[in-house]
Amino acid sequence: MKTQITTTNSGGAALANLQDLQQAAIGFIGRSRAANTAKAYDADWQDFESWAAAHGVETRPAKPESVVMYVTHLATSGRRVATIERRLVTISQRHEAEGYDSPTRSLLVRTTMKGIRRSAQDQEHADKRGGRKTPVMTEHLKDWINGLTGQPIDTRNKAMILLGFAGAFRRSELIALNINDLEFSSDGVTVTIRKSKTDQEGLGRKVAIPFGTYPQTCPVIALQAWLKLARIESGPVPVFRSIHRGGKISDKRLDDRMVAITVKAAAKRLGLNPDDFGGHSLRAGHVTQAIKGGATELNTMRQTGHKSVNIFRGYYRDADLFTNNSAANLGL
Repeated sequence: MKTQITTTNSGGAALANLQDLQQAAIGFIGRSRAANTAKAYDADWQDFESWAAAHGVETRPAKPESVVMYVTHLATSGRRVATIERRLVTISQRHEAEGYDSPTRSLLVRTTMKGIRRSAQDQEHADKRGGRKTPVMTEHLKDWINGLTGQPIDTRNKAMILLGFAGAFRRSELIALNINDLEFSSDGVTVTIRKSKTDQEGLGRKVAIPFGTYPQTCPVIALQAWLKLARIESGPVPVFRSIHRGGKISDKRLDDRMVAITVKAAAKRLGLNPDDFGGHSLRAGHVTQAIKGGATELNTMRQTGHKSVNIFRGYYRDADLFTNNSAANLGL
């Protein structure tokens, strides 16, 4: 229920109506936070309002069902639990500041968030078990690419997946790329990884991505097509960005969980079990495919950035079981 408040002076004249008080309260709340924090909360509220406007739902007050749909949208778009929880805090505080009951307190919203947290924890535990995901192979990519359309999201995803596969990048390395980390030449593109899991000092390393044999699966051509479509030309700006409804390309960097989501969606479309695949499938797939194709361990490790041979060998697992197999020399 919306609170009705009117303040008067001794003569009975209204000093401020409810709307004025609400705006003043919002101002005080904003001043209670550091500037960066306040900016983040304002951005959170604007995101919720944009989503609500696109789906034709009210934000003042918002219904619990609408909030559930919003957080579900965030979770399935790869947003982190911490980000979703902050959005809920923003929604709650904005409602309370304007005299409304907070929809985030409802059992429906709390139950949904419990499920989102548990799903995230399950995924985290799976990653900690070693990321034993099925490798993406070249034949998978060819079949997947044949089904793509000319939509902006397909152009972005094609560039992201092919570059991730060719560079054997971790999903965090892939999403962290800025346009000034790319140097194109007649040979292909040189990618500078400024910081990675095994390079906490930020010394960086360069990874060469040559032009592919086939234009349809060439990672360099796919990357150039995306940069041209997104009009990304120069500066320390993100390469891979989120895309709004209707195909409008955002300036915001894509969340790294979208790499795994995209790989899983591709696997599902090919009739494979998406639970067997993830963002790590690109890195494991590069190693597995390269070793099967005759690449040396040294050259492949140069591409992946591995320093430990033992850890590296865990990546290609069964790739060379039939290569130089002693059973082939038994005369059977």
